[in-house]
Amino acid sequence: MTMNLIKLLPSLRKRWCNLLNVSGMEQLQKQIKELGAKGNEIRRKAELEAGNYFADKLKQNTPKGDSNDHAADHIIVVQDDEGVKIGFDEDHFYMMFVEWGTENQAANPFTARTFENSLTGARNEMVNVINKEMSK
Repeated sequence: MTMNLIKLLPSLRKRWCNLLNVSGMEQLQKQIKELGAKGNEIRRKAELEAGNYFADKLKQNTPKGDSNDHAADHIIVVQDDEGVKIGFDEDHFYMMFVEWGTENQAANPFTARTFENSLTGARNEMVNVINKEMSK
């Protein structure tokens, strides 16, 4: 079972789900919808590429502890009918405490920072996939 970062960070959910809803992307969205099933396949490929891009950035930015079993090595990317979910495996659930903080530990919102700093790159990955697939 994965910890869905979109559920973990509800404030980021809308930004992730609307990654394509940015200035200049409306025409691409319209073309994808007009393609029907092929458009859906392209959308899924683009979402997965963006998810993998974010997961790579998250791996680079995940804090490392003293052990040899780093949470950064346990990031999972899963695609289902709702989209792409990125998170840590269930043995690394405690990363939410690092993100949000606790009574005894200040928050280190590394996931939120990574997400915000990765939006342009993830969007570019999506556009590249869409352009490549639509030119076939």
